[in-house]
Amino acid sequence: MTALPDRRPTAPTLAAPAPDPTEAVVTAILGMQQSLSMQISQDIEARVAAAVNAAVRAGQIGAFQAVASVLAVRFLLLLALLGGFALAFLALRAGTPQAAGVLVAYAVLVIIPLVWLYKPATTGG
Repeated sequence: MTALPDRRPTAPTLAAPAPDPTEAVVTAILGMQQSLSMQISQDIEARVAAAVNAAVRAGQIGAFQAVASVLAVRFLLLLALLGGFALAFLALRAGTPQAAGVLVAYAVLVIIPLVWLYKPATTGG
């Protein structure tokens, strides 16, 4: 047996409203605007990160430069003191007034000014 086709009346179907083209345009514009804003924010984020990195590097270089200058002054003072001890040893071995005069001149003209330059600023002078 074959089935007979259904001949009941069907309810009238309502046609779907046609999509509004302005809504599609607005949606596309909003999507492009959001994409552009994300690109701009990524660009700004990259620039801020680069600026922060540059500032950190500058701070590190400044700190290293300060440490290097302090160590250079200490090393120079150490060399001057070692030279003064060697000169004092030679002056004592020679035992002449001229050798003692050279030792005093070295101490007054080299060692004392270096110690004065090295003196920390917190000692009041």
